[in-house]
Amino acid sequence: MLAADGRSFALSPDETHIVYIDTADNLYAIPSSGGTATLLDTAVSGSFSFFNLHFTDDGKIVYQKDAQLFVVSLTGGTPLRLDDASFTGSVANFRVSDDTVMYETKRTPDSLSEIFSVPITGGASTLRSGRFPLAWCLSRRDRP
Repeated sequence: MLAADGRSFALSPDETHIVYIDTADNLYAIPSSGGTATLLDTAVSGSFSFFNLHFTDDGKIVYQKDAQLFVVSLTGGTPLRLDDASFTGSVANFRVSDDTVMYETKRTPDSLSEIFSVPITGGASTLRSGRFPLAWCLSRRDRP
């Protein structure tokens, strides 16, 4: 969705919150019924995509910032980095389930990707796949 100034916003699946980026590139949530906006994160615009914003059933959002994964409550708090902070690769793709985030990342100099999972509460990432070409995964990710 687009706001009047051309910026994107997202409505939570239960339609109780609107998530948007202000003109200073900060991420906010506001109750859809009105009220005070809550700052969720700062300096997100350059690497943020509403296409890669996922709402959880327990009132959080998972999103990408600077090619890394974060989760934060719609009511605010400190964003938690989900992907393994010990690597220097970037997250190319991710999906959220009940209590786990699966993400694809290119960590190796040979341009091959791997898939990892991490608990939505944070913690160690677990390797779930062998290495494969990035183009293969992206070309097949939305197929039934």
